[in-house]
Amino acid sequence: MVQGPLLPGQDTTIQISLRLEYSTETDAYLNIAEIGEHHNPADLDDRDSTPDDDPSNDAGGSPESPSDDVVDGDGTGEPGDENPDTDEDDHDPALVKVADLALRKVWDEGYPGTVTYGDTLSMLIQIFNQGNVPTSYIEVTDYLPAGFSFIDSEEINPNWDGTDPSNPVYTWTGDTLYHGEMTEIRIAVVLEMVSAPDSSSWTNYSEISHFRDTTGMELQDVDSTPDNDPNNDAGGQPDSDADDYIDGDGTGDFGDGVAETDEDDHDPLRLQVYDLALRKVVSTNNTLPFQYDDVAIFDITVFNQGNEPVQNIEVTDYVPTNTEFDNGNALNNGWDGTDPDNPVFTIAGPLAPGADTTISIALILRQETGVNNWVNYAEISSFEDLDGGHPDDIDSTPDNDPTNDYGAQPHRVPGMELMTPVMMRMTMMWLSWTW
Repeated sequence: MVQGPLLPGQDTTIQISLRLEYSTETDAYLNIAEIGEHHNPADLDDRDSTPDDDPSNDAGGSPESPSDDVVDGDGTGEPGDENPDTDEDDHDPALVKVADLALRKVWDEGYPGTVTYGDTLSMLIQIFNQGNVPTSYIEVTDYLPAGFSFIDSEEINPNWDGTDPSNPVYTWTGDTLYHGEMTEIRIAVVLEMVSAPDSSSWTNYSEISHFRDTTGMELQDVDSTPDNDPNNDAGGQPDSDADDYIDGDGTGDFGDGVAETDEDDHDPLRLQVYDLALRKVVSTNNTLPFQYDDVAIFDITVFNQGNEPVQNIEVTDYVPTNTEFDNGNALNNGWDGTDPDNPVFTIAGPLAPGADTTISIALILRQETGVNNWVNYAEISSFEDLDGGHPDDIDSTPDNDPTNDYGAQPHRVPGMELMTPVMMRMTMMWLSWTW
């Protein structure tokens, strides 16, 4: 309330402080003030206005139009029109310009089903105008990690600049994105194997690098910092509350999972990859050359080549005809020899992404007339995720069937070529292979 008195020809100014809050309402960030009532000694009405507390019945008052900030209108116009001469001058708007874009990254047409290396994956980048400043130029940078390869093709990835294939840039132009609107762009990548994976592998981020209004002026986002630096954005932890959240205020810590403080111009998309591999070699703990009835020790190493930890990994060893599972050997204590031709070892785990573990098995070499089967295979027969589920391996089919696996051809052990022909046949099983 202005106490007054306010003399003819005088003016006075009062202030009000308001806190900006995110809103998708049509008139968001539009603040209107009006003289609700006034008193004068003669008790006369205002000659060109009707003081009240109804913001919808005042002539003129269109924000940022000729009727905005006018104090000489006669009040005869229509509510919200732009004519300064007929503006009702006891009422006036102030529009706070808020530039605010947000980005969400999701799978195109939902999470991929069964995939394998070499497949093409399509991702969808959604851009939202949460402010009231229209924009007609938006640049988006995609930060492709190892495991995703950019397809530099105008037909497959139109409007993407793949000059830097690890950080391709999309330029959105030719249209205007208004308050409350959303637009979508797509990017296609090829799924590849990662040589040294960890839990962050196959995690792809996208970020709004910068944007402009319809006049070409560069804009500063109210709750984000558009740039092409993937390491300075609050929040963004994959598969957390901050993932896909577009209403954060950007005040959090880099990489955290807090939705409310997430920087919403930047978002991750992570593909779960389960990929176990096995390698079997003759152990260096053996004494060479081998003789019949000797014990041969094999080392079996299991590698986690995916980005998810696994547990309860079952390894089945297919004991060949000329060998025998050594029940009495301490090395075999962890093996279930219920079926001595196919003993099973369970690695409890968990085995972290990028980690490996080695187990050993001891077999007795036997001689059988007319039989020369010295090739010993092992296979991952099953594994679990940490919830006890059985996800698919991206490039293998774990089972206990030795006849349905590709590759894994055995080879000789170096340094054993001078043995007798019979022993040389024997050594053909002491090989390393992986699948």
